[in-house]
Amino acid sequence: MFYSWQANGQLPPEFKLVLPAPGMPGQPMHYVIPAKAPNKELAEKFVELATSPKVQAEGIVKRFNWYPGIDAQYVQPELDEATWNKLFTDVKPEDLAAHGKPFPIAPYNSAILEAYERQATN
Repeated sequence: MFYSWQANGQLPPEFKLVLPAPGMPGQPMHYVIPAKAPNKELAEKFVELATSPKVQAEGIVKRFNWYPGIDAQYVQPELDEATWNKLFTDVKPEDLAAHGKPFPIAPYNSAILEAYERQATN
């Protein structure tokens, strides 16, 4: 969204992205198929398609200006040099690999709830 907002003039061009160590959580980057899913094989094919380098490059990077949900090294061959350089201007693929983390859903939810309860009960 950052790069889309910058392109739309919603963020100043001098703003830069930073991914600090030890890392920050982002959205969950996983698919789940229930063990008893009635169309398990079809669901597996969908996950393979959605996480393929081509779909990540075309749909996620080019269309939405987002970082890919898979390791960037697999997406790079599917992107032209200009798109690759635009996306990885501030945060490099190595930064994502080292410091990008999926949300730890349960601990994150507990921390938010505890913070809320501290404020609401005081």
